[in-house]
Amino acid sequence: MSDAGPSTRPRRSTRAPARAPAPVAPSPAKKQKQQRDPAARLAYLLEDSRSKLATVDIADVVSYEHFAALSAESQALLCALLPPTAFASFAPHVDGTHPSGTPTPPADGARTPATLDPAFLADTHVRGAARAWQEHIAAGFFSAASRGAQERYRAGVRSGEMHAEWKDDAWARAHPPPRRPALYEEDPDLNALVKAGDIREGDVLAYARRFPALGLTIAKDMLVHKADATTGALSVLLQPGSASALPRALLVLAPAPPAPPTLTVDGALASADLEDALLDADGRVPTARRGAPARPGARAVPRSASAAKALVVYRWREETMQDLEIQMALERGGRERVGSVWYLRRT
Repeated sequence: MSDAGPSTRPRRSTRAPARAPAPVAPSPAKKQKQQRDPAARLAYLLEDSRSKLATVDIADVVSYEHFAALSAESQALLCALLPPTAFASFAPHVDGTHPSGTPTPPADGARTPATLDPAFLADTHVRGAARAWQEHIAAGFFSAASRGAQERYRAGVRSGEMHAEWKDDAWARAHPPPRRPALYEEDPDLNALVKAGDIREGDVLAYARRFPALGLTIAKDMLVHKADATTGALSVLLQPGSASALPRALLVLAPAPPAPPTLTVDGALASADLEDALLDADGRVPTARRGAPARPGARAVPRSASAAKALVVYRWREETMQDLEIQMALERGGRERVGSVWYLRRT
């Protein structure tokens, strides 16, 4: 190491030199806004769904105060677009065929800014039409795409290739038919209907089911003797064998206690149990032949579903409950159909 003084050699600096500020280019949005011509801006306000005219309070725009603030040339242009009823100089015209017999010749008053009625722009009809115009702007009815679609529709109507939707088709599209929900084993059956009061004491349950494999149609009426709303259990009366109708003495209000050969089924909680008891009393359908086998590829239907479909509920109307003559004369004691258990259980 030399004992000489400090070195005079230049040192290399590691600090980066300061950079000059880069010029900032104007944003595309500002550039587009600066280059937009007045016609394009007017078209945006009157046609685009994002226009401020679609959301502003139209009463603050269409008013006589704003009309008075316009130039004389603009006022004259607007007056030429207004109807004659907007001016104080308007006189209604009465035709010569009017019964009054005092015809008034047509006269079109001067349409000038001085004769414009100030209340016209504040009229509810004018304000309502202006709000409808706002809604059309917001919906895009005035856009180029909408105008093109309208023109194509008009051309199609003139050529006969297009037409408006038929009223029946429009109603059917807006009101589709209800679809029957799939039946599950846990769906409410007789016990739930009894607890809800949909099946009551005194009702008649009409059973009818065809067994194609046996060539038989089993039809039999059952009278609801008791309906326990607490447990949902049913007690019914029916005739044994192939007899379908009940004795008329049982179909009246407050009948006498049942006598043989009338049978009693107690404690039925499901339509399938009630069907088994009925078919046992009938005796023509063996137990092994009661289940309807599903067709190949068809959805399996629970046994409770087929049993519920076979039961129809009949009930008295209020005016029939006290008329003993009608109860003795009419079928099922004058009761009228309420509905099938299948549909009652879907509600």
